[in-house]
Amino acid sequence: MGLKNYLFGKLIFPKVFIIDQPGIIINKTIGRFGKEGVKTRVVYNFEYIAVNLYLETVKKIGKKKTDDLWYRIGKESGTRYSLFVGKRKIPSSVLPLIIQHVFNTLASVGMTFAKDVKYSNFDNSFFASGENCVVCNKTQSGFFMAGLVSGILSMILDKDIGAKPCCTNCPNGCKIIASPNIKDECKMNLDELRPSLDYSKLNFPLMNHRLSDEFKSFSDLLKFKQITVDERGCMNFKNQVLVPTEIGLTQLSFRNYSKIGLENFYKKSLIRISENLAQSFFNGSNSPLEKIKSLKIILSAFGWGLLFYKRDKNKVIFKFQNPPISKFGSLYRALILNGFINIIFNKKFKIKKDSEFEMIFEY
Repeated sequence: MGLKNYLFGKLIFPKVFIIDQPGIIINKTIGRFGKEGVKTRVVYNFEYIAVNLYLETVKKIGKKKTDDLWYRIGKESGTRYSLFVGKRKIPSSVLPLIIQHVFNTLASVGMTFAKDVKYSNFDNSFFASGENCVVCNKTQSGFFMAGLVSGILSMILDKDIGAKPCCTNCPNGCKIIASPNIKDECKMNLDELRPSLDYSKLNFPLMNHRLSDEFKSFSDLLKFKQITVDERGCMNFKNQVLVPTEIGLTQLSFRNYSKIGLENFYKKSLIRISENLAQSFFNGSNSPLEKIKSLKIILSAFGWGLLFYKRDKNKVIFKFQNPPISKFGSLYRALILNGFINIIFNKKFKIKKDSEFEMIFEY
């Protein structure tokens, strides 16, 4: 395949979400002439968790350090996002079209800081503007999105591109600029961020059997209007905004918090935030078993795999079929579930085992 066909087959042709399989969501570019496009495994996460983690971090270490931390997380996310396509020299004649398409794709899932994008081949400068972007419309900080821009453009242009938010009147004035003249100290380790060689084998199992009605797909919840779509194109579940995320990206936040000595803070914060979120999901009059049934539906619809539950005295055991698997592990999901079961059973559980296929919680 020629370079231009490669670029259009991998980047320009539309992306589609495969959302009709319980437990699995796939983001796929449509290849040309029957060629296979790029596939990534996606999970839906709650905007609420990211927003409140940011706000609690500001209280802990201050806004400047939090913004620096989230810029790095954003840059690692943008770099990993780009690594799925691969690193190739792109002719300058198609660069503006490529860049426009990439950021249009992000805007279509709620990252509306990039509603309007301008890029100059002359000096590699970039300007994005929009409004009401997910997460930062509630944190009033655009540093994660600026890091995301930096990571993506640095990969596409094969040079260091820094970025910074220049937002005004949040949430109505999203602005991010990027340029080789903007310097940051975030050096990316591509080998660490690159998806593992067995990523596809682990994450795209064949689904050739009928599943129990206790599991639902994302498509099912859309059909029954349990998930709704707002004017930005964002998905909402029980008045909570959902953000589609490649499976490795959530764990990047934990890696970066750990590097600056905030591992325990991160764990405690995520559990506490998830407890607050769970309070809004599970009606207090329902039995724990009914709440577990609801949890199984939520997780299967959001692409977290198929959850099988067992109670053994003071333990809750979750086994997963077709879970999302990345080389960064599954701690983020375990912490969310820790908070959820604390509310479901009105107990304070601790994680005793954390793996993609089995999680054990004990009080």
